[in-house]
Amino acid sequence: MKKLLSLIALCLFMVSLFGQNKNIYKVKTSPSNSLYMGFNNVIELTDSSLLKKGFMLILKTSNGRIALRSGVYYMLPVKLGEAVLKVLQAKGRDTIIVGEQVFTVKPVYMPVMALADRVLDSTISKSAIMKEQHFRVLMPECDYNVRFALTNCRVKFSNGRSYEAPQGVIRYNIKMEVTRLKPGAKVCFEDIKILEFTGVERKLDDACYTLVE
Repeated sequence: MKKLLSLIALCLFMVSLFGQNKNIYKVKTSPSNSLYMGFNNVIELTDSSLLKKGFMLILKTSNGRIALRSGVYYMLPVKLGEAVLKVLQAKGRDTIIVGEQVFTVKPVYMPVMALADRVLDSTISKSAIMKEQHFRVLMPECDYNVRFALTNCRVKFSNGRSYEAPQGVIRYNIKMEVTRLKPGAKVCFEDIKILEFTGVERKLDDACYTLVE
């Protein structure tokens, strides 16, 4: 009788977990709770009751991989569509599924150069270069604002002169060169290196823009 009651209690507990139909995890930086393909998405546990029950949780995904670094979980999907996250409880040699969640996987766009927190398209403003202190990189067409650290780039002008901009700092020599140029001149960024918030370094393609007032 006691075994039967225990089994019934366990079944009711499992039904209550699945019957709630709520997000167990959220994507930290995405309000739409979407994942990005080929990108290390930070996920956080939202159902704290799982931790309160003292579970030793195991996370598995149907799309890509999950990594745990310094207490933070990252999901890295490798294809578009969806990724199913299963949360399991370790019980002896067995595991029990205590939750399941489906994420939409979107394509990731490579970061591009930005100035004054605005993504550059085909032109770059002379007045903005003179006013701002740093070049930046941002990810366009993204439903959340991902900021990358610009570790290095070289600014090359159409007159053949070029200057280093470590950490994206717009140095005095760059500003002075800009004052000598007329609208229509080309401003190119080469050897662009960025650092993701996950610690991964990337090198971006060179980019050129037309100078405007």
